Amino acid sequence: MRIVKIEGQGDAEGREGVEIIAPATQVVCAHPSQAQALGVPYCSLDLLARQHCYQEGWQVLSPLMAYQERLSVLEQVLRSGDWPHLQGQSTLDLRTLERQLRPGITALLRSPSPLSDLAERTPASSSFDLLVRVSLAYEAHLERRQHLDPAQLYQRATQLKPTPRAMSLLGYPEWIERQPRLRFLNAIADSGSVVYLASGRALGLKEQERAIAQFLALGWTLDTPEQGLNTSSQEAASPVSFHQAQGTRYLNQEEEVRGVLRDLKRRLREGVPPEELALVTWDEAGYAPIVLDIAWEYELPIYRGGSQRLLATGLGSWLKQALDTVRSRFEFETTAAFLRHPFTSSEETGPIDWDKVRQFHPQNLERWRDCGANLTPLENWTRGDRHTWLQRLRQLLQHWPVLARGQQQPSFRSVELAFDEALEHLAGLPQVRLNLDQFARELLDTLSLVQVAPVSPQGAIALQSPAAVVGARYRHLWVLGVADGITPSPLPQEPLLDWYHRKQLDKQGFAIETAVALSQRQLLLFAQLFRSAQEAHLSYPRQIQKTPMLASPYLARLGIEVGDAQEDGAIASWQELRQRGLRQSLPLEDAVLTHAARSWSIELHRQQGLGGDREACGNRNRFQGQTEIPLDIPSRQFSASQLTHLGQCAFKWFAGDLLKIQELREAETELSGRLRGRLYHKTLELATQKALDTGSTELRQALLDHLDAAFLEAEELERLPELAAWGARRKEHLQRLRRTLSQESFLGENSQILSTEQPFEGEWYGFRVRGVVDRVDRTPEGYVIIEYKSRSSRPSRAKNERGQADLDIQLPLYGDVLGQQLQEAEAEAASVRSYYYSLTKGKPLGHRDKLNREALQQFSDRLKGHLTRGDYPVEPDKQQYACQYCPHDAVCRVRR
Repeated sequence: MRIVKIEGQGDAEGREGVEIIAPATQVVCAHPSQAQALGVPYCSLDLLARQHCYQEGWQVLSPLMAYQERLSVLEQVLRSGDWPHLQGQSTLDLRTLERQLRPGITALLRSPSPLSDLAERTPASSSFDLLVRVSLAYEAHLERRQHLDPAQLYQRATQLKPTPRAMSLLGYPEWIERQPRLRFLNAIADSGSVVYLASGRALGLKEQERAIAQFLALGWTLDTPEQGLNTSSQEAASPVSFHQAQGTRYLNQEEEVRGVLRDLKRRLREGVPPEELALVTWDEAGYAPIVLDIAWEYELPIYRGGSQRLLATGLGSWLKQALDTVRSRFEFETTAAFLRHPFTSSEETGPIDWDKVRQFHPQNLERWRDCGANLTPLENWTRGDRHTWLQRLRQLLQHWPVLARGQQQPSFRSVELAFDEALEHLAGLPQVRLNLDQFARELLDTLSLVQVAPVSPQGAIALQSPAAVVGARYRHLWVLGVADGITPSPLPQEPLLDWYHRKQLDKQGFAIETAVALSQRQLLLFAQLFRSAQEAHLSYPRQIQKTPMLASPYLARLGIEVGDAQEDGAIASWQELRQRGLRQSLPLEDAVLTHAARSWSIELHRQQGLGGDREACGNRNRFQGQTEIPLDIPSRQFSASQLTHLGQCAFKWFAGDLLKIQELREAETELSGRLRGRLYHKTLELATQKALDTGSTELRQALLDHLDAAFLEAEELERLPELAAWGARRKEHLQRLRRTLSQESFLGENSQILSTEQPFEGEWYGFRVRGVVDRVDRTPEGYVIIEYKSRSSRPSRAKNERGQADLDIQLPLYGDVLGQQLQEAEAEAASVRSYYYSLTKGKPLGHRDKLNREALQQFSDRLKGHLTRGDYPVEPDKQQYACQYCPHDAVCRVRR
C-alpha cells in the first residue's frame, strides 16, 4: 500500500510536527537542507530520474550543451525557408533569437502533451509556429542522439520504466500541474512508500486538491492527521492557523535587514545552534548583497545559499569589463571602469597618472599608454580561431592573477571550478574563426549559463529561497521582503509564449503551466513555511531605495497582523556602538570614534553657522571661515570677479581666491559655457586684431573676413578637446558669431575700436584693483567700455544689504577706474559708457547708466569688515545664486 499523508499548515506543532519516516524506505528530499535536518543522505526525485536515464544510456544535457544543441537546431530550422524574413541571420542574431525562444521551448518540452498535435493546429509562419517547430525539431534531434533536455527528464525516466522501491518523499508539498513528476513518482514508488502533501482546501487552492485526487486515482491511499487512513480528500483538509507568525514593518530595506540580523545574533548569543536558524527571501538577488554586507559588520556567519550565474560573480563582471574595454577601443569611461575594478591590481597596470587621466580623458590605447597604463594583454585582439581566443584569455588571467588571488577566499574555489567548466566547454566547440564581437557574445553567454554552486562554511547560516527550507525544521525562521511585488515573485514575461496564450492552450487541452498554477504554487509554498519553524518572523520595508512598498497580499489573506518595528536599543556591531556614542557623547576609548566625534563637531558648528546668524558669529571656528587673521587690504590687488565672489559669499572667496582650493582638473567632454566663452572671446580678440592690422575702412567686413581663421587659431590656443560631432557643431558657432558681427549694435556706424583686451590698474572704494576689458570703442559721444558675455542673461552679481544678488560690480568698477584713465588722457571732457554685450543674442545686456553709490559704499564697507576681522562666513544670497556654479559645496555643505 502506498500512502499519501496530508500535512497540517500553520498548526504550531513545532518539532512534534516532524514527518515520521516509514521504516525500510529510501528517504527522498527536495533540497540538501532537508536531508541535513533529517540526518539522512541527500537524494531527490530529480537525481533518481537522472541516474535511471543514465543507466539506460540516455545523457541529460548540461545547460551549456543544451544551449549549443538549440543553436544548431535553430539554424537548421531557419534554413528550411519557411521564415524568409529570418534567413541569413548572423551568429549574434541567432543567439538573441535563441534567448527569446528558450523559455517557451522549456515550457513546451515540460508538457506531457505531444508537440506534434500542437504543430498541426498552429498557423504557419507565425512567431508561435516558429517556437513550436523549433521545439519539435529540437525534441527529434535529441531523440536521435539519446540526449535529454532537463525539461524532458521526468517523462523519459517514466518511459524507461524505473525499478520500483519503497520511499519516503519529503519536501514536495505541492503537486499543482506536476503530471510528469507525478507519473515518474507513481512508476518508481513501490508498496510501503509514503509521500507528504499539503492540503489546499483551507487556502482555496483547487489545483492542489485536484492533484491529491490524481494520487488517489493512481491507487494511492489517503491518510489525514485527524482520521488516519481515508480515501476522501474532502476530509483531508487541516485547519490553517498562523498565530505563531509575527509581521514587522521597517522604514527601509537596510533597517529591515539590520533588525532581522540583530534578532538573529541575539538568538545565537542565547545558545541556539546555527543549524536551527534560517533566513529566507523570495528576492535572493536583491537581498543578498545588503544581507552579506551587514552580516560582515555584525560578524555573523551568513552566506548565500542559492547558486548564481558565473557572470554575476566578481570574476564574471571583471571578464565582461575587460571585453567591453576592448570592444569600445579603449574608450575613456569603459577603460577607467576596468582599471578601477577591484580585480584589476595596480601592480600589473603600472603607475597610472590619474590626474592626467582626468585632465585629458584618453580615448584610445596610445593615450592610455601616455598616462602610464599597461594594457598589453588587451592589445591586438583581432580575428582568430577559438584556440587563439582562449589563449588570449589565459594570458589575460596570467597578467592579472585574478584566480590566484581569489584562492584566499573559501568560496572562490567553486567560482574557479565553474570557470574551468566554461573554458572546457568553449575549447570543445568547433575551431572556427571568430571576430571580437562573436567571441565576446559566446563567452558572455557561456558565463551566464554556468552556475556557481554555493559553498557551505561550517556553522554558517544560509540565505535561502523558500523552497529550500520547506520540509526541514528550524527553531526560528525569518522571511525577508514580504512585500507586494517581491512575495510572491512577479510572473516572468515571455515574448513568444505569454500567459494569455498559455491559458488558451490549456483550454484547448494542451497541458502547460498557467499563471493560475504558478500563483497557487507560490501561495502554498508560503503557507508551508510555517510548518518549517517553531517561530516564524516576517518583515518588509516601507520603501526600497525610492520605491514605496506595500505589504504582501499573503499577509492579509492568512490573517497575519503586521506592526511597526520597535527600537529596542540593541547594538550589534562596533559601527553601531560608535554611532550611539557619537549621538550620546559616550566616553569610549576608541580612535575611530574620537576622529568621528571631532568631524561631527565640525559639521555641527558649520550647520549652526549657516544663514549668517550674527549672534553665532562668535562661535565660528576656522572650519567656518573664522580665521581671526586680518588681511592687509592695501597690499593686495583685487579683480572685479574676486570682489564679486567676496560680495556673493565671503566663504566662497576665502576657499577659492585666498586658499586656492580648486576642483580636480577634468577634461571637457562637452562645450561648456565656460569653454565656449573662452573660445568666443579669443576668436573676437584675434579677428579684431587682424582686422585692425589691415587698416581697412570697412571694419565690419574685415572682421567677417578674418573670422574663420581667427576661430581656427582660437581652437588651438584654447586647446579645445575632442568633442563629439565638432565638425558640424563648429559651423553653428561660426554662423552665430557672423550674425552677431553683422548686428548694428555690435559696431556702430561711427564707432572706432581703440583696443581689445585692455589692461588697467587703479583704486576703487579703497581697494587696489586690476582688470582686463574686452573692448574699448571711441564714438562721437565719448568712450564705450564693452564686456563680452557668451550667455544670454546678465552675469552673476553680489549681494546687497538685504541679501539679494542684484548688485553689479564689474561695470561700475570698469567705468570708474578705466573711465577715469580714459578721460584723463583727453584734453576735453568726454563721457564714458559701459555695458555687457551678449554674443549669443547679439545685443547689449545692461548699461552703466544709473549707479547706486550708497549701495556700493555699503558693499565696500562690508567687504573690508570681513577682511580686517578675518571672518569669512558661509553666507550666500537668499536665492543661492552664488551656489549654482560654486565648486566648494563639498567644503561648506550649504546645499546639503
